[in-house]
Amino acid sequence: MRRSPDQNDHGQIEVFEAFGQALTGSLEFAEILRRMAAVVVEQLGYRNCAIVLHHPDRHELEVHTIVGRNYEPMAGARIPDSQGVTGEVVRTGRTAVIPDTRGEPRYISGQPGGEGGRSEIAVPITFGGRVIGVLDCESNEPGAFGDYDARLLGALASAIGSAIHNAGLYTQAQRMIEELESILEVSKLLSSSGTLDILFQRILEHACRITNSKAGSISLFDPAENVMRLTAVKGLNVMVKPDATWPVREGSIAWRMMNSPEPIVVPDVSVQAPGEGQAVKSVGIAAFVAAPIFSSGHFNGVLFVDDFQPRNYPPEDVRVLAILANTASVAIDGAHLNEKLSSFAFTDALTELPNRRSFEENLDRETKRSIRYNHTLSLVIFDLDHFKKYNDFFGHREGDLALRTISRIIQETIRDTDFPARYGGEEIAVILPESHTEEAMALAERTRRAVEKLPYGPSHPLKRKMTISGGVACMPDDTSFREELVTMADQALYHAKRHGRNRVILWSNSHREARPEIHTKLNLPELGGLDRPNPLL
Repeated sequence: MRRSPDQNDHGQIEVFEAFGQALTGSLEFAEILRRMAAVVVEQLGYRNCAIVLHHPDRHELEVHTIVGRNYEPMAGARIPDSQGVTGEVVRTGRTAVIPDTRGEPRYISGQPGGEGGRSEIAVPITFGGRVIGVLDCESNEPGAFGDYDARLLGALASAIGSAIHNAGLYTQAQRMIEELESILEVSKLLSSSGTLDILFQRILEHACRITNSKAGSISLFDPAENVMRLTAVKGLNVMVKPDATWPVREGSIAWRMMNSPEPIVVPDVSVQAPGEGQAVKSVGIAAFVAAPIFSSGHFNGVLFVDDFQPRNYPPEDVRVLAILANTASVAIDGAHLNEKLSSFAFTDALTELPNRRSFEENLDRETKRSIRYNHTLSLVIFDLDHFKKYNDFFGHREGDLALRTISRIIQETIRDTDFPARYGGEEIAVILPESHTEEAMALAERTRRAVEKLPYGPSHPLKRKMTISGGVACMPDDTSFREELVTMADQALYHAKRHGRNRVILWSNSHREARPEIHTKLNLPELGGLDRPNPLL
């Protein structure tokens, strides 16, 4: 649009004033560019103004912002950087002026229906000597753009380049703040009393938010079954079943991470299909990043962020995912440590059975449950026969080994629903939920026989034959009180020890006259025929 020199000077001042207001009026990148394009159209009277950004990694030009009547729908359009006038400007770094777009092969109309402006000017947007975009304007008049327009738009394009750079720095700073805030928040969760499931869900939410991903998941590796197990999910809830599992096969993502623990970036699943390509496509995932979770040097799982459209994940996304995956590994280590500490509080260190504290808590729950639902409950207390003499003769080390061995046999003989515990010294108590008298006696007798049949000798954990005695009491047959149940089982055990050992006695039968105690000489042929009094008698 031709102007007189006075008009040019006055108009230039107005344009720069409006540009300055646009620059200082917002910190949002998209809003700054929209305001700049609007200033060009309003102050210079052009048909439209577009700010086109160059993506050299994808060899694309993106219409980031466009202002003009009926042109706004073109925002976001992408074309190859080898096409059109804007493509030529990116390649050459020089301003291009098209006096008449009719018959011009380089002209690409942005107007729906193919009708565009009659003339066009495209000015490179540069920063640091590199073309980062194009300021593209059109007019309804042919030959509308002259030297004045080229100089003015060149100055404005330079300002836009600086604004884009500064907005990029601001965006990077904002992103770094968001990353630090997310990592700090997740780190705080590590010291909370929340469960791993809650923590993993929060880690996943932060990962999706920072990377602007539509979906994601955390899956943990189960080495016992060689499967991955879904632990946390976002955006895939309708498509993926909670706690879903899938095998780890050669070539799969998990398999690759076990052998090369580096993040995997797949910008387009249709082009670069992973080992689980079909499964990934079936839930609509088109792009993803997978970051491995390692704990104490062992592969524990994968943190995924997904998108339903192909996209390039920048290096900073991969970096922050690696940090969050490392946070998940710290959580796993902490959970394992808490499990160990909890186990120490409720587990007997020697036998690895639940300890007396755990026994008392479990018995309290089971007796209340028995009374509330009118269920039977039985208690068996076993004691190792002649254990003190065994300990004194063979030493405490062998005594500990014998106690561990018999504890293991008791644990293997009882049902999965039963609860064994080290009651004290050489006594092992077993809580039998929903077991009546006959079932309890049968189980106790089966356990006694299993111990009696254990091999013994110098090459075995037991150096001589060992036996156990047991006392049994039941609810509600014998009592309806927790304390009495323990006392009765203990009294039945006392009767079994007094009347011959290596036997099981039910409390309700313990008041009957038992056979006289039979003393038998215990031989130790495996020890080479010691010719001295047997201390085990």
